[in-house]
Formats: sequence, structure tokens, C-alpha cells
Amino acid sequence: MNNNQPSVNVAINKSRLKQYKESTGTPVYYLKKGSEFQLEIFNPTKDVILAQIELNGKRISQGGLILNPGERVFLERYLDVPNKFKFETYEVSNSSEVQKAIQDNGDIKVQFFREQQPPIYNPFVINTPNLQEPWVTNPWWGGNNVFYKGDSNYIGTTPMGVTYSTASGHFNIPDANVTTYSVNKKHSDKTIETGRVDKGSHSNQQIKTIQKDFETFPFYTVECKLIPHSQMPVQSSAFKPKSYCTQCGHKFGKTDKFCSQCGCRA
Repeated sequence: MNNNQPSVNVAINKSRLKQYKESTGTPVYYLKKGSEFQLEIFNPTKDVILAQIELNGKRISQGGLILNPGERVFLERYLDVPNKFKFETYEVSNSSEVQKAIQDNGDIKVQFFREQQPPIYNPFVINTPNLQEPWVTNPWWGGNNVFYKGDSNYIGTTPMGVTYSTASGHFNIPDANVTTYSVNKKHSDKTIETGRVDKGSHSNQQIKTIQKDFETFPFYTVECKLIPHSQMPVQSSAFKPKSYCTQCGHKFGKTDKFCSQCGCRA
């Protein structure tokens, strides 16, 4: 994890849950049915940022959570309704068709946007044709294009496929590629347990509405997944065979180094 970028953790009673990793590399958390949880969101940057949250593959609000530099928030509720985040599980058949239908279950995605700054005009453009005032291009375009106010016939295309028309003053942004993750489990004819984030009990956490402008594109994204506790991998140590003395057959205790009956080394 990059310490200079925002972070998201799943917590219960403000205590972080242990994070695991699936084969896809996506962080996962194992929760029991009916667990109400919080999202611990931290802003280590020097900017005011906006966090937009998606649960089960869908955005929970048109707005987002604003965090000041260095601010840490344990968000326990939806933004538009005063209900806590709750993880609910149910059983489905374990078929490829069902796996596709439930692939977004338990997904958490948080996109971060920086606060929009006033436009800065290019100080090096002094004399331009027809005394047109230039628009400064965004640095991520990777080019040196300069658009001019009043040039109603110009339409430019950036290397990233974004087009800009000075006539309409609007950007035409192609659809972004969204990567979805699914948990790979052994397929069988038996049922499996899956879980989704749902609305829980009433939350007393207060949210204040603030009007601010933020950039169009996220500068950082965090993704993780909630999985039913029943699917947690079983540690091999749980099946560790009992240890017995090879001399007298007495059972060793967990911390015994010698047999309490005959003194033989464990």
C-alpha cells in the first residue's frame, strides 16, 4: 500500500478486520451473517479530496464523502439514508450461471477525486492570432495542444481519446474500462453461501452537506471484497495431529518440552 495515497479498511467497532488476499490480488474480508461494519477512510494527502463509494457494483450516492488533509473517518452509514452498512448472506446453487450473477456481491470500491482548482492560463502565450485567449490543456493529455476561446471551428482529440470542442465547450469522454473481480471457488452441484452489503439498523452518525467542486477523473481507487465467514480458508494448524510420547504414549501438553510421565523429550 502506498502511504502517500488514501486508504480504505473494513472495521467493526472501529477495529480493523484482518485482510486476506485472493488469487486475483484483491483484498478480502470475511464477515459473519448480519455483521454491521464501518469503512475506515484516511486522507494522507495535502489536498481536500472526495471519496465516492460503490457497494455491490453500484454507487451508493451521487455525492461523496469529503475528507480534509490528514482526516480519518469511520463511516458506518449510507450517505443518503441513515442506515448502517450491513453484510447479509444467502445460499445459491454453485453453477457458472449463478457465479456470473453474484460476481459483484460484496464488492467495495472507493474512488478519490481532488478538489478542483481555479484554471491557470499559459504565461508563455503572449501574442496569438486574433488576440485569442488560450485554454491550458490538462497535463495528463500528454500533448502541447492549446485551445483558444472563440475558435468555434476547432475540435481537438487527445492521446487518451478525449475530444474537446471550443464551440460547445464540452469534453467527449469515452467509457472507462471497469475491472470486476470474482472469487474463484471449486464448482459443484451443491449450494454456496454468498453475501451482499445491505441496509442495517438506524445510524446516529451525522452527515453535513457541503457544496464543493472536484475533478472529473479519480486520482486513486481502492477495491476490496466482503466474503461470508463460512468461506474463510481453514488453517492447516487446525488439523495438527496430537503429539504423544514415543516411550510411554502419554499425551504432550501444548507447551510441554518433556513428557510429564517418563521425562522423555517431546
